[in-house]
Amino acid sequence: MGQYRLDRVKWLVLGVILAVGFLSVPRTLRASPSQSEPRFSVAAPEFDPRIPLTVVVRGWLWDPDSRKGTPDLVVFPSQLNGHLESRHSLSTEIVQWDWSRLPADVFAARKELGLYARSAGERAAEVGRCVNFVGHSAGAALVFSVAADGNRMGYMGTLGLPTLGRGKPSSVTRWANFYTTSHSEDVAGRAWAARMGADVNVDLQMPHRDFWESDEAARITADGIAAAWTECNP
Repeated sequence: MGQYRLDRVKWLVLGVILAVGFLSVPRTLRASPSQSEPRFSVAAPEFDPRIPLTVVVRGWLWDPDSRKGTPDLVVFPSQLNGHLESRHSLSTEIVQWDWSRLPADVFAARKELGLYARSAGERAAEVGRCVNFVGHSAGAALVFSVAADGNRMGYMGTLGLPTLGRGKPSSVTRWANFYTTSHSEDVAGRAWAARMGADVNVDLQMPHRDFWESDEAARITADGIAAAWTECNP
């Protein structure tokens, strides 16, 4: 019972911090003005804009050792491209935007993900295409916040978004929001996720930490990417 209460408190605090931090604080105050050098990547990698690019953003870890780096996802990319190829005769290049995944760095990460999204979007726009973004937990909040600031996205996937969405950002072509009501650690999923302003809200009925391994999420993401590939105008 003690651990159950601790988990609920932790996720409630996470939701409150992100909701207040991202949606209420003026943009000019969201990053430290004394921070002149980027801490995370702000320039998009080299990629072929003639095929869909999908950027994944991981949620935060409470362990400082997370600064040592985050291994790339394995299951989600395989499932996603499998569904894209079988259902739409497409494939997507998947890159991971890395940050420290620590709560203290969330405002710096938000600012620099915005610069990264702009860099990637400009490159894709050269051939009339848009970039896709998929985030989990705090990473989903980062992606949503950057989209709300007007950064153009083809498909936006939010896995376990802990904040209250203000509706679908006008800069996003397709949005799928994933949550769970079957596990107490996802407070947002149990409280308001089904009423988010996404094109589709999906209850995955699985632990929050396992969302990256959901075949259903990968399939719906594949459909969203394929639709955005033809519909999005940068």
